[in-house]
Amino acid sequence: MGQSVSALPYPLFACPDPDRQAAAAGLTPVQAWLLVVIITLAGCLWLTGSLWSVLRIGLGSGILVISTVRLVACAVPRQDAMPAAPIPDERVWPVYTVILALYREAAIVPQLIAAMEALDYPRDRLQIIAAVEADDVATVAACWRVGRHLGLQLAFAEGHAPRTKPRALNAALAMARGDLLVVYDAEDRPHPRQLREAATGFARGGGDLAVLQSPLRVSVAPQALEIARQFRLEYAALFEVILPFLTRLGLPFPLGGTSNHIRRSVLEALGGWDPWNVTEDADLGFRLAAAGYRAGMLRLPTMESATPSVRPWLAQRSRWLKGHMQTVGVHSRNPAVLGWRGTVSLILSLGCGIGAAGVHGPMTLLLILVPLGGGTLAPGDLLVLGLGWGSAVISMAVGARRTGTGIPWTSLGLAAAFWPLQSLALVRALWQLRVCPHHWDKTDHAPEPARRTGEPPLLPVLPPLDEVAESGLSGSGEHQPPPPRRRRDDPAHPALG
Repeated sequence: MGQSVSALPYPLFACPDPDRQAAAAGLTPVQAWLLVVIITLAGCLWLTGSLWSVLRIGLGSGILVISTVRLVACAVPRQDAMPAAPIPDERVWPVYTVILALYREAAIVPQLIAAMEALDYPRDRLQIIAAVEADDVATVAACWRVGRHLGLQLAFAEGHAPRTKPRALNAALAMARGDLLVVYDAEDRPHPRQLREAATGFARGGGDLAVLQSPLRVSVAPQALEIARQFRLEYAALFEVILPFLTRLGLPFPLGGTSNHIRRSVLEALGGWDPWNVTEDADLGFRLAAAGYRAGMLRLPTMESATPSVRPWLAQRSRWLKGHMQTVGVHSRNPAVLGWRGTVSLILSLGCGIGAAGVHGPMTLLLILVPLGGGTLAPGDLLVLGLGWGSAVISMAVGARRTGTGIPWTSLGLAAAFWPLQSLALVRALWQLRVCPHHWDKTDHAPEPARRTGEPPLLPVLPPLDEVAESGLSGSGEHQPPPPRRRRDDPAHPALG
């Protein structure tokens, strides 16, 4: 199966000041004291009867800000229709490393390998590595059985804690030889031309463009539960509306957990992924910004499977919220490093998401219990809440329309009924942050069922890359393809496929 390397030890997360960067450090003394001050101030306000008034003003202001951002993002079109000069035919495509993050995924490995076979990229410029755990015998056997003809390599994430995805990715990074690399999860089905689009985007984007995120789209079976459709709507709002808008403003954003294309040299200079952060993707997006690099969005998507029921949804969402709190904690230790633009984006993307998860449940209870008790809510409060929930639904509808799948009006009408689940996930995330901050809740995946004749394709048919420019390259420069060159560790014709 090609070269199989056991990484001993895996590359540790390295940076100029690890205690100020890695999530393993927890709260700094300054952050701990600030938390004590906030709790003390809240207690004093409660004793004086002013806490509710302060909360109303604070929550109302936050809802107004995030609602304005959503609505403006919906009104701003995506940058996917600008003409672009084609890449010359004689261009030497860069070596590309594809890292497959696998743990207890033996059943879905054949589907993933089929998706890798479908990639339209020169086989002699492609390296595929599966990042696996040494004790995951079934997945290793499946990789050996199905991936041998692709020259699939194995990177073993051996050792002890933390047993996280970024730890495994760092083991694969030690073996990577591509100029560019991309991470795919077990259930991913990337568009076949996604690697070509990313390589073209990097060539046109300038040296400070370090990462390109592909939009993630969720496939939902007709018989799936409503929670799966809500998951698809959330992804549509995030990857089709919010992230392209942040990119157009030139702001950093939290990367998705998969389909992020990165310059390997930049990633190695940052020391790889933080193995202690359970949302290493969100953390990396802001670490790149702190180091002076830009991020962009691609247009060719990756299809994923939705979480099938409430229980795995809660586990996955708890991990996301826990990791987002870790990321906010890490990057708030020294906001000057991230800069005001990065700090604003950190608050809008992660801070507001954590706050919304904490508000949805109590606000829903308030709307139910106050009328039952004979009370009424102020019209201004209802207007602000309506604006917040309405802007969220509008962003979902716009995102769904941009994916080309139509607008599911029934699911949009039911969206607010599912949002209080985020408060349950936040409670679980806070508990885990205290007792097991680096525990990784595994999301199980199953192969997609075979599609019936006449059903629309999962991946949309898009124009060729030389007819439509890549979207969302924030501040992309003129077309300056790099001169042909060979890496010292790149054989003349590395037959990897």
